[in-house]
Amino acid sequence: MTPTPQPSSSSSGGSNGGVYTVHVTANGSDAVDGSFTETLQLSSQATSQRCPVPSDLSGSIAGTRVELQMSQSSTGSGQPQQLSPGDIQFIVAADTWGVASAANAPHPSGGMLQRNGDGSGSLSFQNLALESNPSHQPQESGSIIWTCA
Repeated sequence: MTPTPQPSSSSSGGSNGGVYTVHVTANGSDAVDGSFTETLQLSSQATSQRCPVPSDLSGSIAGTRVELQMSQSSTGSGQPQQLSPGDIQFIVAADTWGVASAANAPHPSGGMLQRNGDGSGSLSFQNLALESNPSHQPQESGSIIWTCA
């Protein structure tokens, strides 16, 4: 008996998750203003939820790599969470920006992160510090809003 070919995971139904639309507005040393989309590829170990709460969103805006990494400690509760060191990393090209305490930067970082159970969320941030040089000026401020469909 000849084995029946099975569809690969990339062509089987339900393998594609939701499409995240991410709008970034940031000013400071790395000014960014624009949007990108990212399609979630569900693996066999992934949740069956089409739009799970993301921990990483990345894409390109005007040819510049942009990525938001969020700690797993911030959940998809839908409640705004005050930013603390280690909660997020905002990467623009080769620069990685993070939340700094008042002791580590000219100005303490601030902001709010909200991650919703439907995969959407928002981040507002002020005075993120350049991780390779926390005293670097100007620091990074802005907002990131994402939705999933």
